[in-house]
Parts: sequence; structure tokens; C-alpha cells
Amino acid sequence: MVLDRYAALALALPLALAAGAQSITLVAPGNVPIAGNEFIVKRGAYVAPGAGGAGMLFNFNSLTSTATNTYKWEAPADLPNGAQFPSAQFALTNAGPDTVFYKATADGIERVGDTQTILIPTFSAEYHFAAPYANNVLELKLPLTYNGTWSDPFDGTFTVDGQSASRTGAIVGNADAWGNLVLPGGMDTVEVLRVRTRLTETISITGIPFPINHVRNVSAFIPLWGKFPVFRTVSDSLSAPIIDQNYAYTEWLDPSAVGIASIHADPFNVRVFPNPVSEIAEVAFNGMQRAATLEVVDMRGATVLRKALGTSGNAPAVERIDVSQWDAGVYQVILTDAKGSRSARRFIVAR
Repeated sequence: MVLDRYAALALALPLALAAGAQSITLVAPGNVPIAGNEFIVKRGAYVAPGAGGAGMLFNFNSLTSTATNTYKWEAPADLPNGAQFPSAQFALTNAGPDTVFYKATADGIERVGDTQTILIPTFSAEYHFAAPYANNVLELKLPLTYNGTWSDPFDGTFTVDGQSASRTGAIVGNADAWGNLVLPGGMDTVEVLRVRTRLTETISITGIPFPINHVRNVSAFIPLWGKFPVFRTVSDSLSAPIIDQNYAYTEWLDPSAVGIASIHADPFNVRVFPNPVSEIAEVAFNGMQRAATLEVVDMRGATVLRKALGTSGNAPAVERIDVSQWDAGVYQVILTDAKGSRSARRFIVAR
């Protein structure tokens, strides 16, 4: 599936090998989104993110999804409201009515504005509007490692249904935990840094005699080179005398989309030895009854190797890959047969 492939590309993740001794560090450009990436995200009921600390194991294996969304990092120029956010470098969409626009700076990833929808039942009205910031929101400080913190005030003015409006507030963030995470339905762990943010803002609209208060809490579990959290919990509320709009949910990437083993989705039992590898990687997999394709992609999304495979019957098979000329970094090997069955495994090329 193309979307699965892009999920693997956009979110290429390292194995939790020798890194258990200390926190990973999120950096630019590794953790900065790239326009063109898209990936499948599962959604389920809100769960508590758990306690913070060092060397934690976050096991969310038992969660079940109630919905599936496709998230995309897109070029602002390709979007209907992109011109209203001239400084934006990339935008996050998920087929819903709202879009968030960002840019990368020396401080990290900043939200430069968004399109929003506010439903006011008392007026039987739904307002959809574009709201840029005059002073942007630093949503993710980079570089960031365990115990790192930041705070950032923001403000902006915009128009809602012909009426002038403003918003002011602040975001505070901290990297309060690191360790390994087991995704719902998965078996392997992903090494992550947990970043918690709390955004509070006051929205004032001409003609409405009271402010609207907005609070958003996010606990995001982010891997090295991840362009989107592999797992996050979100609670979001808009409150005023005539409005009470609340959302609370959990989102995560499908295990097959990040190249880790899933209980239900690893038909070929792909393994890579050694891992990390510097010269020759051996890709081992179960016997195959149908022709297949072996593909290797790098963390930028580029295909570095594609090879057609024949059938191997019931016998296990091994393909040898020369990586001696490849750049150091994280790669994914993806095995897909003629019927669409698919296994993926990530590995590291070290120098």
C-alpha cells in the first residue's frame, strides 16, 4: 500500500539497541517534517500517558482503535488557505475541516497559524476561519532531550464572520520521560522521548461579550528522526457561557507502518543481521509461495534498493545487501508479495 510505504518513509525509526543507557535527543533536521509525507494514524479512547521518568517502558499493546485517519504534511502553496500563512513551510492535514501551518526556525518547530472551526450551539452557528499568529507558538523546541523545558507566549488577530477577533496565550513544554514504547498490537519496542505540552489561550471576538478559553494538553512520544509522534494523548477544550467543546483521544501509528513487528501483521518474519550493519546485511525471511518485491527506503523517503524475488517454497530464505556505500542512518526493508501481504523491518547502517 502506498500510504503504508509513506508512513514507513516519513517516520523511519531506530531500533532500541544500545541507546537504553541515556535519552535520545530530538534535533533538526531529523525531527522536522517534510512536505509530501503521509501516514496512517489509528485513534482510540483517551488513556492516561503514565508516569514520567528515565528508562521507562510504556506498554500500550492492549489498546484498540475506533477510527483511522490519514495525516499528511503538505506544501502550504497547495492548500486553499495557504496564501494566508505566507511564512509557513509545511502544513498538517487529516481530511478534516482544520489545517495547522508550521515553519522550522533556529528554536524548533513553530505554529504560524491554523484554520479552525468553532460551533456555538446557542447561536446555531458554526464558524470556520483562518487565524494566523503575529507571535508564533513554539510547539516543539529543538534540540530537546530528557528534562528539557521551554515556554513561549503568543498572540494573533483574525476575522470571524466579518468580526475582528484576537487570541493571546502561552505554551509550556517539557520532556518528562524517555524509554521504550510498545504500540497497540505490536511486540517490538520503539525508543522514544516523551514531550508534554500545555497550551492555554483566550479568544475574544467582537460582538460576543465574553472570552472563549482554550486549553490543549498533549503527551507526545517521539522517536529519533520521527516526523510525527508514534503515540500521543490529546485533551482539548473550548469553554465559555455559550460554548462547551471538548475532545479527548489517543492516537498512534500502526505497527506495520513504522517497521516494527505486529502480533497480527508480520507474515514473512523479516529479520536483519547484523543490526547495526556496516558492510553486508543479511535479510532473512520465511519461505514464500508467491513472487515478491524487496525494497529498502531511507529516512528521507527515498528508495535506495528495489529487487524482485522469486518463490522460495517452504524453506527460509536470505538476501544479502551490500550497504558499504550507503550513508549512515536508519533504513527500512519492506517485503511485499504478489497478493499484497507485507512485512517491514527497520535497521541501522553505522560507520
